[in-house]
Amino acid sequence: MLINVLNLNDSQDGNRIKQGDLSHMRYILSDTNNDDLKLDGLPAKVFLTDNTGVKYIYDTNYVCDVVINQIIPANTYSLEIWVDNKYVFPSDNKAKIQVTESVIGRQLINTQNHDLWQEMIEYGVKNG
Repeated sequence: MLINVLNLNDSQDGNRIKQGDLSHMRYILSDTNNDDLKLDGLPAKVFLTDNTGVKYIYDTNYVCDVVINQIIPANTYSLEIWVDNKYVFPSDNKAKIQVTESVIGRQLINTQNHDLWQEMIEYGVKNG
């Protein structure tokens, strides 16, 4: 039987969030033996990935808080937290965060799809 060495447990704050929401999601980092890994204050990186690769990286020193401070595409992402370039939580890919569509996210996607930024630059150059 295979058992995870390192575990990532949701602290019941939830794991579904809308695009652009800056709420904190808290996770409890532990190992199988509940040893004190002395992680407090160590640098950590949070990675959100989908089947095409890394979509979001968040640097933190408090290893249990995750904040998505960018608008990323609505999707379900695997969560991985690297602490002090030594520990990778969890040992499997079972920790997920679902980002659902919001009005702001939908407008950003529409703007990117319609190349509005390029149109505005061209209009500005043309009209001084």
